[in-house]
Amino acid sequence: MDDPALSSPLLYLLLCLLLAFPPAQAEWRLVSQNLNRFFDAIDDPEDDRVLSAQKYRKRVAQLAKRIIETHDQPDVLAFQEIEKKAILEAVARAVEKTGGRRYRALLIDGNDRSGMDVGYLVAEELDLRRVEPLFAGEHYRYKKNGRQVSAPLFARPPLLIEFCRERCITLVNVHLRSMRGLRHPVKGRRIALKRQLQAETLARWVQDLQAREPDRALALVGDFNALTPSDRFVDVIGTLIGRPDTERPARVSPDLVEPDLIDASRDLPGKKRYSYRYKRRKQLLDYLLLNRAAAGWLRSIRYGWIDYRVSDHSALTAVFDQP
Repeated sequence: MDDPALSSPLLYLLLCLLLAFPPAQAEWRLVSQNLNRFFDAIDDPEDDRVLSAQKYRKRVAQLAKRIIETHDQPDVLAFQEIEKKAILEAVARAVEKTGGRRYRALLIDGNDRSGMDVGYLVAEELDLRRVEPLFAGEHYRYKKNGRQVSAPLFARPPLLIEFCRERCITLVNVHLRSMRGLRHPVKGRRIALKRQLQAETLARWVQDLQAREPDRALALVGDFNALTPSDRFVDVIGTLIGRPDTERPARVSPDLVEPDLIDASRDLPGKKRYSYRYKRRKQLLDYLLLNRAAAGWLRSIRYGWIDYRVSDHSALTAVFDQP
C-alpha cells in the first residue's frame, strides 16, 4: 500500500527538503572571564580599592560593550574577580539599555579580604533551577609562628548553578588560590597546602556527584590559577581531572576522580592555547573541565585576544549543543 504521506507531491517535496537540509540543532554559549579586580566606587570596610565614579562607569560601559559586540550576548557569562552583585546588575542594565539581552545577576559574597568574588550573568529565559556556593564554610589548618591556625579554605567559594532545557547541566564557576608566593621559604608551604586542599576538596565533590548522578552533565569553568604541565609544587589540574602527576610536584595528590574529567582546551593548537601572559610568556590559567556527559555536547572552545581595558586574562568561549 502506498504511504498516504507520500501521495501528495507537496508533502513529498517537503520531506526531501527536510532530509537534505535538517533543522539546525539548538545551541547555548558560555563565556568565562577574569575581570582583574573589578571594584565599584563605594568605600567598604573590606581592604578594597575604590574607583572614581567616572572610572567605575567607564568599566561598566566597556564590559557591557564587550558582551554585546565581542561575545554576541551569550547565554551564560561566568566572571571571576568581581566585587559585588550590584556591579553585575549595572552591567546587565547597560546591556539591556542598548536593546540587548536581559540578564540575571548572580553573586554570593565569599571570604576574600579584598571583597573579590565569582559571579554570573545568566540570560533571563534560561530555566535556572539552583544557585549554591560550595565549601563556603570549609576551613583548613596550618602552622603560623609555631601555632595551629584555622582559615577559610576558599577565599572565593566556587559558585554552582544548574539550568535546564530538555536536560539539565551543573556549572561551577571556579577561582582558585593563585601561585603568588609559592617560592617564599615560609609562606610557600601554606600556599602549596591550600592549593592542594582546594583541588582535592573539589575533586572529591566531583567524584561524589558522578557516583550519585552518573548521567548528570557537569562543567567546571574559570580561573584555576594552574599550569599544564604542573608546576613543581602542586598538580591542581591533574588532581581535578583525575590524572595527578606523581613525579614532578613536591605535594602529590591521590587519584580521586573516575571516570576522568576532560580538559576541553586540550585539542586546541598550542599557539591558541593560552589565556594569560606572564613576563611575556604565554600561560594557560583559565580552563573548562567537563565530565563525559557534558563533553558530548561541546561543539567548540576558543580563547580570545587579551583586551587590557577589560582584563589581563583572555575570555574563554564555549559553544554547546542544547541540553
